[in-house]
Amino acid sequence: ASDTIFGRQFMPLEEKISSLGIPYTIIRLPMFLENMFMHGQSVAKDKRICDPRKPSEEISFVTLEDVGKCAAEILINPSNHINRTYKLVSGKFSMNDMSESLSKILHKKIAVKETSWNQFRRHYLDDAKIPKWQADGTIEWMKCDRKVWISGEDQETIKNITGDNPVTLHQFVAQNASVFGWKRPLIVGGDKDVRDDPIMQFRSVYAS
Repeated sequence: ASDTIFGRQFMPLEEKISSLGIPYTIIRLPMFLENMFMHGQSVAKDKRICDPRKPSEEISFVTLEDVGKCAAEILINPSNHINRTYKLVSGKFSMNDMSESLSKILHKKIAVKETSWNQFRRHYLDDAKIPKWQADGTIEWMKCDRKVWISGEDQETIKNITGDNPVTLHQFVAQNASVFGWKRPLIVGGDKDVRDDPIMQFRSVYAS
């Protein structure tokens, strides 16, 4: 939406670029799933995710991996994307989904604790050291109606551009298990048990 902190920051840039009369491609992004790294310490130490949204509320996300693959494809084959504006969406998840995935990968119960918006903002400013404008913009986006901004077609865009399925929540958690406290045990000889490798564990649990 243009009437938001982030919208007022980027919309003039988009309008200027599209008015120059030169080929362009614009990509718009929801929240990065990598923002979940801010919960790494609380998951590792306290076995919980603290978030102000309802645990069952679905959140649209994109991963840096998917953004990078799309940008690379657009740069390699620019003629296929001239004067296009894309919304890149890897998928949706709720905090309950995140809790379930973390619990399976880490082999311990990870709970979801609802916190106040004020506490969440203080964490952004004091602990994460995020600038005020960015913290306020992020919270404003978190509170908005994303159904207005993201359509079902947007969830097919990444595959349409790259030919590959986007990264899923479960893949992301397995690939970044160490951020949430996973410590790989020392294995001497023999075959690895899938419990000792989050990536193999993901393949085992979610292969079906």
